[in-house]
Amino acid sequence: MFKVQGRKASLRAMADKYGELALDPANGTIFISHGDCLADAQKLGEILHKRYGATVDKYVYVGPVIGAHTGPGVIALFFLGKNR
Repeated sequence: MFKVQGRKASLRAMADKYGELALDPANGTIFISHGDCLADAQKLGEILHKRYGATVDKYVYVGPVIGAHTGPGVIALFFLGKNR
C-alpha cells in the first residue's frame, strides 16, 4: 500500500503501478473507468502511452453502485497483471 497527495501524483502513481504489475505493458488490454472525469482518465491514458507505448482500449463510466459509494472523480485502471 502507498499513499500520494494530489491528482497529478495519483495519476502518475497509477501509471507506475501499471508498469510494475502489467503482464505486457506495451500491448496489454487496458480499460479505464471514471466517475464523470473523462479528461483525467484520458490524461492517465496519455501517461501510459508516453511511458509504455500502451493504448487504452476503452474509457467507460463507473456503474451506479460504485459511483454511489465513490462519488464523482473516481478513476479505476483495469489491465491483465502478472499476479492475481
